[in-house]
Amino acid sequence: MNGRIYLCVPFEERRQATQAGASYDPGSLSCYVEKGRFDAERLKPWLPTFDVRPDPLPGSSWYDNVRSAVSQDEWRRLKKATYECYGHRCACCGDRGPEWPVECHEVFSFDDRRGVQRLEHLVALCPPCHEVNHIGLASTRGRFDVAISHMMAVTGRSRNSCRREAVESMKLANVRSRRKWTVDLSYLKTLAPAPPAIR
Repeated sequence: MNGRIYLCVPFEERRQATQAGASYDPGSLSCYVEKGRFDAERLKPWLPTFDVRPDPLPGSSWYDNVRSAVSQDEWRRLKKATYECYGHRCACCGDRGPEWPVECHEVFSFDDRRGVQRLEHLVALCPPCHEVNHIGLASTRGRFDVAISHMMAVTGRSRNSCRREAVESMKLANVRSRRKWTVDLSYLKTLAPAPPAIR
C-alpha cells in the first residue's frame, strides 16, 4: 500500500470531498488523501472504516446467501448500488482489487440463543479484504496465509495476532455450523433505492 488512502466517495459527492481536503485522481476516478496529512474529522464521511477481520460465518452461509435468495436482476441492482455507495472502493482499506475493483459483502449479526442470522448491511470490499472476511473459505482453498498477510498489511498487526483472531473465528464458525440457522433478510426491504454506506 502506498502513501495514499483512497476514499469511499460516491460520484455525486466528489465536490464535497475535495472541498473537505481530498485530492482527485483522474486516472483512477477516485478521491484520496496522503497518509498523515489530512483532517480526519472533515473527511470522516468517506474514510474507509469497516474492519478487515475474519467473519465467523457458519458453513451454510458460504453458498446460501443473499445472492441465492433474490433474483439475478435484484442481486445485480444491490451490488451496483452498494459499489456506488462506496465509490467503487473498499470500505476496509480504500483500495481496489487487481481484476475487479470490489465485491459485495453481506454483514450478518447472530443471535446464538435463538438461532437467527440477520442481515445488517451490504458493504463493498476489495477481493483481498473480502477473502479475509471469509477466512474459512480462504483456508479450504489453500489461501489462509495469503489472507493473513493481507490482514497484516491493512491493520499493521503482527502475523501471530492475525492468525490467532482467524483461528478463533474459524472455531466459532465451526460451532455455528453445527446448528440450523433461520436467515433474516428483512434488511433488504429497507433498501429503496440503495443501501446506505456504513459511516
